[in-house]
Amino acid sequence: MTAHPLDPLGEDEFRQVSGILGRERGVARPEWRIASIELAEPAKELVREFRPGDPIIRRARAVLWHTGTGIAYVALVSLTLSGVLGGIVGFTKNGAGTLVFSGPASNTYLGTTTVNAGLLQLMKDGIIFSATAIPGNLVIGNGVSSATVQNIYGIEIADTATLVINNNGTYDLNGQIETVGTSLMFNGNSATVSLGTGVLTLSSPSAISVNGNNCAINGTGSFQLGAGPCGVNVIGTLKVFPSVQGAADITKTGPGNLFLYGANTYAGLTTVSQGWLWAENSLALGGTTSGTVSPKRSDNRPPHAPAVTSTAGALKMRPSALAT
Repeated sequence: MTAHPLDPLGEDEFRQVSGILGRERGVARPEWRIASIELAEPAKELVREFRPGDPIIRRARAVLWHTGTGIAYVALVSLTLSGVLGGIVGFTKNGAGTLVFSGPASNTYLGTTTVNAGLLQLMKDGIIFSATAIPGNLVIGNGVSSATVQNIYGIEIADTATLVINNNGTYDLNGQIETVGTSLMFNGNSATVSLGTGVLTLSSPSAISVNGNNCAINGTGSFQLGAGPCGVNVIGTLKVFPSVQGAADITKTGPGNLFLYGANTYAGLTTVSQGWLWAENSLALGGTTSGTVSPKRSDNRPPHAPAVTSTAGALKMRPSALAT
């Protein structure tokens, strides 16, 4: 994954340059040879002012040789996709490098966007209206490689998009504002949503499913559930740190652990039908008017019987979360 404007080109970027030259300019054997491909370094002032997390615009310089004439050419190739991507199929990014979706017009392809590895930055910027970088469902990670999708601007993903984050995948809102569809899925360990100071909204009614450990929604922003309801099924562990807001009722199912760390303000009823809900903040369970339901059980409890914290059959916060 590219972290600095001067990072050398990666293997996938070399392939991308070769592919662009072939598709756009007909550079192919036996008529053409590619003598070299190297990073086209950005202006010194851009490098000097760069800060971690800033968008990185990547370009490559390729030296081409025409076998018929013996003439050498130099091509400057942008690795940022600034046009409109259309068609009836999806889009798949492979390789550990960085790819940027930019430009003033929305992408229109109909299929799923899959980021198997590396970093995809979303930088569509409509002149009058917001432009959409991800027009459909989004899958982050192939379950093996580290993969990240990062907002540079807000309102980049279709409001109907299902968001699936696989093992070692990250959706980085980067302090922006975004609305996605009704389904958020964590598949595998260490699948993460990072809000920063941003606002992520799930369309209603919503469903969050977790099948893995060490899954998290991080950040100090807000996680909006709207009118709800919202079902949260956890097989494993999900930790939610931002403030959970909206009018939604929340129902916890599945044998896993749901941890709520934020000062939440959601106004709906909290129901723990299965597993465990850990209230790690005195305001973790949201508004005080709707209440919390957890079926009572004895200390001799069966596997996967419901509880709100580690005390069977009782609603009890950790001591550190109790208001004083």
